[in-house]
Amino acid sequence: MAMIETNNDMPFNTALKWVLFIAALFLLNFLGRIIFGPLMPVIREELGLTHAQAGSIFLMIGVGNAAGLLCNGLVSRRLGHRRTVALCSLLVGLASLLVSTSTDFSGIRSSLCSLASSPASTCLGRGIRHRPDPEKGLGQGHGRS
Repeated sequence: MAMIETNNDMPFNTALKWVLFIAALFLLNFLGRIIFGPLMPVIREELGLTHAQAGSIFLMIGVGNAAGLLCNGLVSRRLGHRRTVALCSLLVGLASLLVSTSTDFSGIRSSLCSLASSPASTCLGRGIRHRPDPEKGLGQGHGRS
């Protein structure tokens, strides 16, 4: 069986910081998708929604998140990391405005879908792959941004 050589030049404390950072990104992405779970009975009652309508809120958040993750590579490849982060911040702000100004249920669903797709396109895919120094870090992109 062949041995795989690894480059262990990075100190453990530095590597641990990057691993915890990446784990925090995954946690925030997961929390963003499930945050409505504990709040759904109250939301359902206050808005007078049926169980199917409440479930469609989760569906639209999931669809938005999937669309954001699928578009992640295309957007960040064209714009670069910094511009992608700026675009994501702008989209999150616009989508938050849409959610708060929606007057009907279909507007709420579509704006939640766009809100869910915005942060996914920055944090996870590009944040993990990008690293500023090709000699350091845990990223997989060999110095390319």
